[in-house]
Amino acid sequence: MAWMKRVTAARSQYNGALMHRYLLGLLAFSGLAAGCADGLEVGAPEGAWQYRPSGGYVNLQTMELKSPEELFAHGLALHEAGKSPEAAAAFEALGDSAPDASLRSNASYWRGETLMKAGATLDAYHAFENYQTRYPDGEFSTRAKARMMECAMVMAKVGTTDTILGLPVITTSKTGIELLRHTLQRFPREDFSDDHYYRLAEFYYERGDLSEAELELNFILFDPTYKRSNSAPRALLLLGRIGLERYDGVDYDHKTLADAKRAYEQFELDYKRYLDDPQKAAELGLQDLPALMATARAGIAFVNERLAEREFMLAEYYARHGRPAAARVYLAGLLKNYPKTTWAARAAKLVQELEPTP
Repeated sequence: MAWMKRVTAARSQYNGALMHRYLLGLLAFSGLAAGCADGLEVGAPEGAWQYRPSGGYVNLQTMELKSPEELFAHGLALHEAGKSPEAAAAFEALGDSAPDASLRSNASYWRGETLMKAGATLDAYHAFENYQTRYPDGEFSTRAKARMMECAMVMAKVGTTDTILGLPVITTSKTGIELLRHTLQRFPREDFSDDHYYRLAEFYYERGDLSEAELELNFILFDPTYKRSNSAPRALLLLGRIGLERYDGVDYDHKTLADAKRAYEQFELDYKRYLDDPQKAAELGLQDLPALMATARAGIAFVNERLAEREFMLAEYYARHGRPAAARVYLAGLLKNYPKTTWAARAAKLVQELEPTP
């Protein structure tokens, strides 16, 4: 039995070695993922500053002294130079302890800009949120709200890493989407809020989640404020495109075609008046309105062709099965509703063929 004990021990040692290598790999990946997702160590020794009431700010490594105003200017210079850890550390120190309230406010905002520039998007979001909470009427209040939405959208697109027991498991858009929704609920009436609802719809559309995209687009179109914004025409066109992409063929439910046609017709109804008013069209973000109108009309024409085809196929079916009266009902509807389609001529010919012989 001694040999069995040796085999068991060997297996245990081998499995232990494999687990050790696996955990080392996960830990290494965790550090890499953290660097990619947030990517910035702030308050590093070479960039740490401490406020001393008797003499301004002192660099804890170099012992360099700067007044609050000098440190703010230094932070801006570091930001422009791309030295993000040092800039963020300077702004963080000022935001925490600058004697002047205006300087504290500005430094808090610029810390967010520095983190965002460095790609530390989640940290940047929280920095802008902190600024907005502490200084809701501050000089950069509106810009901070916009930056929060931008950071959240970046996290939705790029993803953040979910962890279990501190180890990375999966990269997901969940955090970005939740933060964007939360921010939009807090600040729904900013000039740029509708743009971010539309960007969220585009995000869902691009990853193939058409139902979620439709929900966001319909929210824009039914909200009393957003439906008058420059996101509304884009929402109608994207709804039309989604309806066409859902279309599986003439044998299937044609509701998606009807949805697409409704969106395109609404676009034409609401915005054709601006074809002769380029300035107003530009205000609505429709600098290329003639091309967009052509797209909408082409979409309507495509839908009409498919709906007319469906009516004709039903008429043919009833004609083949000896029910000419039913066939004539579908043909009459086709000729009335879709007279400009290629199926209209075929429908008129079939009507003649179905006429009872004297």
